[in-house]
Amino acid sequence: MKKKTILIFVSIFILGFLAGDFESKEFKKKVKNFKIRFLSKQNIDLNQKENSDNQKKIKANSYDLIVKELISFDVVSNFGLPGHVLRTASFQMDKDKDNYDYKIFLQDGQLIKTEGIFKTNLPKRVVYEDAEESQDIVSGGLKSAFTLQDKNFGIISNNKSGCNYLSIIELGNNKTLLEGECLPDDEDLDFNGSGGAYFFEGENLYITIGIPTATGEKTSMLAQDEKSIYGKILKINKRELLKNDNKKIQYEIFSIGHRNPQGLVKINDKIFSTEHGPQGGDEINLIKEKGNYGWPLESYGTRYGDGESFNKKRTEKIFVRPIFSFLPSIAPSSLGRCPKNLSNFYKSNICLVSLSLREQSLFVILIEKENNRIQNIEKIKLGKRMRHFGTNLKGDIFFDDNSFFVSTDDLTILEIKFLNFR
Repeated sequence: MKKKTILIFVSIFILGFLAGDFESKEFKKKVKNFKIRFLSKQNIDLNQKENSDNQKKIKANSYDLIVKELISFDVVSNFGLPGHVLRTASFQMDKDKDNYDYKIFLQDGQLIKTEGIFKTNLPKRVVYEDAEESQDIVSGGLKSAFTLQDKNFGIISNNKSGCNYLSIIELGNNKTLLEGECLPDDEDLDFNGSGGAYFFEGENLYITIGIPTATGEKTSMLAQDEKSIYGKILKINKRELLKNDNKKIQYEIFSIGHRNPQGLVKINDKIFSTEHGPQGGDEINLIKEKGNYGWPLESYGTRYGDGESFNKKRTEKIFVRPIFSFLPSIAPSSLGRCPKNLSNFYKSNICLVSLSLREQSLFVILIEKENNRIQNIEKIKLGKRMRHFGTNLKGDIFFDDNSFFVSTDDLTILEIKFLNFR
């Protein structure tokens, strides 16, 4: 009876909130924003939703997973390209008492927050191309976003005077902090290979800058150019990001020879990354400072089109080999540490979780602590292209009672939890 009384009261409040405003131009926006806020605060207690239609139970080898669809967003593209797929550029999570707060940057610069949807004015020079018309996929725009001291930063694709390049900017004032050189190939240039994985440690930001793919080979070879930011993991001091002058920021090149690393995590003193290969050859790498990871001179994948091997062209350079290579490709996206209950279950190993786009799966990766060898990889099919973990401000996965959150390419937010360990 008490619950019914509360529901009646809430209903009256909502009607009062909307009353007299149904003819307003802001009506639809108000309803939409209210719906987003309302849904974001629901489905928090797993025990109350065991049999609901928006969740499913998946039985894995040694545990079960509960996967719940929390929110689905229907957002019109800010690019003016009707019907194309909007992807997330970053997904940040937090919790205020019993309610979740989230901040989701989209590829076109729009910002979805708990309280509504807002537009972020990207620079007018931002470049985006309808790379695959049949799939309504757009190449370019905001490729990654992160936050430091309430300031938002991003990796974006740019074009000026016929020059295509990537840059790191401060969102809001569009201040350019770091700018890559002009990409030498402009035919079939695809900015989906821009990297964008990151984490903060101490006073430093570690961030990946990938290599946009192109028909020619000159762009790919920038990954081996130690004067270029492309195909690198960069180390940047926080002070450089926050300084108020107009000088370009200083950075260190931590490692080179990367193609498109979209996953990056540090556990204890070890840094791991997941990286897109070409046709096959996706990689799990143990990142060593000053290491050269071989792209485009060496890869376990093959060239698009002719299927030619990359690693037939031997050089005198010594490359760091991946600790694991996926054949065929899985298109790995984000990477992070396992929730505490799963890490404790596999306590003799380093436990990582990775998201996948092509395989539409979650991967649990177990690595031997002493010799860094892959012990086991378990694939858990979820049926959606999964892009980002919900992360805290440090870039680490946000956990709430061992639950974590994932954004998909259909703009759905999933809550995932491991339980019933056997």
